[in-house]
Amino acid sequence: MLSRSVTKEEESVCEANNITIADMPTRSCKDMREAQLKDDNFKKIIDSFEFPLKTEEYANWTERGFLMNQGILYRYVPDADLFRRSSVSHSNC
Repeated sequence: MLSRSVTKEEESVCEANNITIADMPTRSCKDMREAQLKDDNFKKIIDSFEFPLKTEEYANWTERGFLMNQGILYRYVPDADLFRRSSVSHSNC
């Protein structure tokens, strides 16, 4: 028994598509961290994440969707039923 339905030959269509891959500009983690630390608001959040004792301020930031991974501050932003992770910058905080 076949795992798919049988089709007539004239109904089958095959196409080949070309895909172009563009070089996207990238920023190193070091550059992103330095840029975040220059902003006083981001620095306050980063300091609360890096402080050894997790305070109420830390809990407030995590409730708002902020997290830190490898020294970079991120924020989970609800997008319909999905969540996406984005690094924090002036435009999306």
